Amino acid sequence: MPAARPPGFEQGVALTGLLAQLASERREVFVLTQLLGLGYAGTAAAVDCPVGTVRSRAARARRDLVALLTDGEPAAVPPDRRPATRAGGGSDRTRRGRVLVPAG
Repeated sequence: MPAARPPGFEQGVALTGLLAQLASERREVFVLTQLLGLGYAGTAAAVDCPVGTVRSRAARARRDLVALLTDGEPAAVPPDRRPATRAGGGSDRTRRGRVLVPAG
């Protein structure tokens, strides 16, 4: 008879694998806010960045995790890693869930 695993073991392994695919800054903020329950202000103090940055990193981490669960891949180019522009200028900010692709 195989050894019994604790409840949720498989989910924990799956979550660990998903988190490993996130950019480190997003993973750090996601774990602190979503798994450990630290507030945004506390997380901002812990990682030494503005609260707004914590909020955007957490949102992007959630978005990337959803993409991993549905598509099997995170966003091809994390928007906070490499600036992108639209035709005619602009930034790489997300707009209603869409990431603008680098021009050129």
